[in-house]
Amino acid sequence: MTVRLLQAVTSVRVGEGKGLGAMDLPVSRERHTRWPFLPGSSLKGALRSRAEVLLSAPPAALTSLFGSPPPTDGERALAFDEPELEMGSLRVSAATLLALPVRSLQATFVLLTCPTALARFGRAAGMDVSLPTPRIDEAAVAPGTEARLALRDRGATTGPFAGTVWLEDLDLTAVVIDAVGSWAEGLAGYGDDIPTDQLVVVHDDVFAHACLAWTEHRTRNAMGLDGVVKPRALFTVESLPAETLWWLLLEGEDPDLLPVDGETFTIGGHQGVGLGRVAWFGRTP
Repeated sequence: MTVRLLQAVTSVRVGEGKGLGAMDLPVSRERHTRWPFLPGSSLKGALRSRAEVLLSAPPAALTSLFGSPPPTDGERALAFDEPELEMGSLRVSAATLLALPVRSLQATFVLLTCPTALARFGRAAGMDVSLPTPRIDEAAVAPGTEARLALRDRGATTGPFAGTVWLEDLDLTAVVIDAVGSWAEGLAGYGDDIPTDQLVVVHDDVFAHACLAWTEHRTRNAMGLDGVVKPRALFTVESLPAETLWWLLLEGEDPDLLPVDGETFTIGGHQGVGLGRVAWFGRTP
């Protein structure tokens, strides 16, 4: 198996239908962590669509890698039994959240992650790097980045705001941990466009709060079939912001039909309003 990284170029929305709470169209979330993720079926479908449309791959090659396309209603009606489907050689895991961009008072945004997210990625990627373990009131930064990612009180090294990382409505004490720099270097090996110099590691509970409270929420108007906005028909859509990072596992891949490093393709819904563009990265030798 090989590990790939996905980076959101625009906001990305992959959901699972209507929600029961205040969010009408929430994103897909893991049951046990409530972290947003991208289902493997959505990824495989997006990769198949890219190969079919962009590369004009022949049907036999598509079936060999991705499997048989689902039968149409007409094909089902003509068959006495379910049509026989062929399994493709490609295995695509779900894309697991690695880092979430979060607004910061000092550095515009930081790439937020936590020990559990790093540990899950490290096991899959074979990275033997120690885990930074900040306390719940701390934000771990790499050596050399504390002056840019943490607030200073008019340049002083002491004072009420010295060494404070502001994330949305939270203020956390900045602590410099060498392991954060090691993880940033490891991630930089996947792609130059990944803003690893913005990496900040927080406690698992703070990261869980960020995943629930600091995603993008957009309120939109519903449209009728005649193209006219329906009165009093607002609905709220959740998405993941640009620069979000996920990782996934691949098995049985065909380099000729999969994206090259840095290539972008679309996944998920609301592509007509600019959502769903992601970049694909594999670790450099």
